Amino acid sequence: MQLVIRRTQADQKGVFGGHKGVNFNLFYRLNLSPEEAAVVQRYKLDMHVLSRSGNGIPETVGDAMRGVNQTVQSVDVLLKNEKVAKSSCADFYRLLQVAQSFGGEEVVDFPLDEQ
Repeated sequence: MQLVIRRTQADQKGVFGGHKGVNFNLFYRLNLSPEEAAVVQRYKLDMHVLSRSGNGIPETVGDAMRGVNQTVQSVDVLLKNEKVAKSSCADFYRLLQVAQSFGGEEVVDFPLDEQ
C-alpha cells in the first residue's frame, strides 16, 4: 500500500487582476497492490471512512483510491490535513492486515516489546 501526496499552490487573482493571496492544494491517492485491492473488494472496505473533510463530509477508502483533492487557504491547514491523511491511512493499513490474516494464525512472544 502506498499513499501518494502532491502539494501545489496557485496565486489567487482579484476581479481586476490584483493579487489576492495564494491557494494551496493537497492531492492524495491511495495505491493498493492487487492483493490488497481484492481484500478491499471482498470485505467492501471501499466505504470505510478514513476521515472527515473540513465541512464534515466523510472521505472513504474508495475516495482515497480515486484521489482526494483539497484546496485550503494556508500551509498550516494543508499540513494538518496531510497529517490526518497519513494517520488515517496508517490505521487503515492495520485494518487491512487483520482482514488479510483470516484463516491464519498469529504467534505472540512474551514479554511484549512495547515501544
